Amino acid sequence: MVVEQFNYMNFLKKLKIRWQQRRVAQLSSQHPREQRRLHTSSAKTVGILFDATEPNNCELALKYGEKWYQKGKKVSFLGFINAAPPKKNGGDAPSFLHFYKNEVTWLWQTKSKTAEHFMQQSFDILIGLYTKHDPVMDSVAACSLAHFKIGGTDNSPLKPFDFVLDVGENAELPRFIQQLDFYLQKLQPASHVAHVAPLLRYETTLAATV
Repeated sequence: MVVEQFNYMNFLKKLKIRWQQRRVAQLSSQHPREQRRLHTSSAKTVGILFDATEPNNCELALKYGEKWYQKGKKVSFLGFINAAPPKKNGGDAPSFLHFYKNEVTWLWQTKSKTAEHFMQQSFDILIGLYTKHDPVMDSVAACSLAHFKIGGTDNSPLKPFDFVLDVGENAELPRFIQQLDFYLQKLQPASHVAHVAPLLRYETTLAATV
């Protein structure tokens, strides 16, 4: 009986993934993005998508965004809080744009107007500041109109990122940020990125095992 239930749940999950892939493909065709591979120095706008469930992640994400701001970039944040919204008078709301678990459909699609507005922004660079595959944030990243998308996990069936720094799902966020800073400095201007990206992807995977 347990085996039958497990098989059913596994089948349902695979079915949800297929429907999600189809839905994302549909949205992407309706709102195509202009893909560019940009050098960080030429980028003017940066979007940062992160898991805001834990306060420590929020602090790290905001500090990381401050680095971009100090370089003269316009920075926008979107945090996904994988929990129900607090009750009224239940504490101060986060200072950054965010959405909650109850604003997500069973196909991991967001119903949040805030998230939809974020996805419609044509950021020069979108950074998925998380290392563990998350179907909700992956969906937001996949539907984003950002020109160049950078992430820390390659395990999503949606493949939402143009460039992946695969540090492993067990890596802590500070490790990912450290590797992100290191490798972004090595990215060449746009005309050369297409040639070095596969090499950087391979080198990053090796670095994560050191």
